[in-house]
Amino acid sequence: MKKAILGSILVFVLSLSFVSCEGCKDEAAKAEDAMEEVGQDIEEMGEEAGEAIEKAGEAMGDAVEATKEAGEEMMDKAKEAGEEIKEAGEDLKKAGEKAAEEVKKAGEEVKDAVKDDSK
Repeated sequence: MKKAILGSILVFVLSLSFVSCEGCKDEAAKAEDAMEEVGQDIEEMGEEAGEAIEKAGEAMGDAVEATKEAGEEMMDKAKEAGEEIKEAGEDLKKAGEKAAEEVKKAGEEVKDAVKDDSK
């Protein structure tokens, strides 16, 4: 009888360990699946971060190019304005010289008229 009780206890303990091990296998499989999902999520996040960085780099490049173009356009406009100012200065100089000649002629005419009247 002692052997039967000890045998029953042994069978009971062994059955508990088999049930426990199968539960562990299921939990281990679930944990492995969860780890794979986490790995995939991390990989996707890395790809998305890479794409975001690439887009930011492109936007930065576009901004630099736009700034460069705006600067070049501004320099061209400033050069054109400088040329127009130069031309306007030349025209003003010519007009001043012409006005001086006209005043000189008028002065000579007045001088001649005064001489003629005094005679």
